[in-house]
Amino acid sequence: MTIICPSCEASYQIAPDTLGGGRKVRCARCRTEWFAEAVAEADAGSLEPGTLEPIFGLDDAVAIDAVDEQALEGAPRPAAARRPPARKFSPRAWFARQPRAVRRRRPSRFRDVRPVAIVAALGAVIIGLLIDQRVTVVRAAPSLAHLYDFVGLPVNVRGLAIADLRSVERIEEGVPLLLATGVVTNVSDDVIETPRIRLAITGERDRELYAWTTVASRTRLAPGESSPFRARLASPPAEGHALTVRFVAPADLARAGR
Repeated sequence: MTIICPSCEASYQIAPDTLGGGRKVRCARCRTEWFAEAVAEADAGSLEPGTLEPIFGLDDAVAIDAVDEQALEGAPRPAAARRPPARKFSPRAWFARQPRAVRRRRPSRFRDVRPVAIVAALGAVIIGLLIDQRVTVVRAAPSLAHLYDFVGLPVNVRGLAIADLRSVERIEEGVPLLLATGVVTNVSDDVIETPRIRLAITGERDRELYAWTTVASRTRLAPGESSPFRARLASPPAEGHALTVRFVAPADLARAGR
């Protein structure tokens, strides 16, 4: 006998005893389900039992496989389902659609970095800059020079150094004479004008008793160059205990102009 799908009109040749009193079947073409009953046909007696594959019901979860291929050739085929357009993957949109529990597991490059470690790293960078650029720092804030001296990092803002300082007392023509000598060296990477050199006799508690100035033998020094200087003082203070030597500062010039 022949059964026809009510949806796509595909026809199937099956043996009548396959349906029995009637049962649900599924179309192998469009997957439509319907209840099929055995109906006597004029040519039903001409079918030989066992020559066609049986039709399976829905209980067997198998579609009809006894398909008349010739009948399917002329039957209209269902339109192919349209595929939705491909959507561009967006990590942010995907993450927004996730449950809150999944969001909490989102990896973070800073998740394992503690605030203490960040502060320590920033502190190390700042300390490195303060050490490397200490000359620039002291020029901007001269009061910090004492702090650098305290930690064992003296800062030479001028780029000049006084070395080989020596002093000796003599008597010439019955007059006491103090003779001081030394060397000025350029320790920077630039050409520097050599300023005047200030010498002072100090007494108790570093009290300054007398001061005077002198100049180096060369007024300009290239990097690494040195220049000697020499100073004389007749009749130095008898209560003097020490001799201090440094470069003339702007404050000294201001006091001298008063």
